[in-house]
Amino acid sequence: MARRLTAREMLDREILEDRGPYSLERRLTDALDAAGALAYHPRNSRRDRRGFPDWTIITKDGRLAFAELKREGATLRPEQRDWGLALSEIERRTGGRVRYFVVTPSTWEAFERWLF
Repeated sequence: MARRLTAREMLDREILEDRGPYSLERRLTDALDAAGALAYHPRNSRRDRRGFPDWTIITKDGRLAFAELKREGATLRPEQRDWGLALSEIERRTGGRVRYFVVTPSTWEAFERWLF
C-alpha cells in the first residue's frame, strides 16, 4: 500500500508541477500580500519590451526586485537573459539593494527569505 502524502508534500508537488490553486504564481501573490509589498505584473505583455521580467516588486522597506517566474527546468529566452544580465549588473552596483530573481519551485525559498 502506498504511503499517503502529507499536506506539505501535496503542496510542494502542486508547486513543482505549476498547477492548481498553489501554482508558483499564486504562491508569489500570496507571499507579496503577506509581506505588504507593492507589485506589478502586466496582464498582457505582448506590447511590452520582450524579455522584461514578469514581476516588479517594492517591499515595505523600499527594496526593489524584478522576478522572472519559470517552471522547474525551463530556460530563459535570449531576451530574458539580456534583461537578467543588465539587472544583475545593477544588483552588483547597488550592493544588492536592487535584486533580480529567476523564481522556480527550487529557488522559491531564497526569494521568500529576501521578501520577508
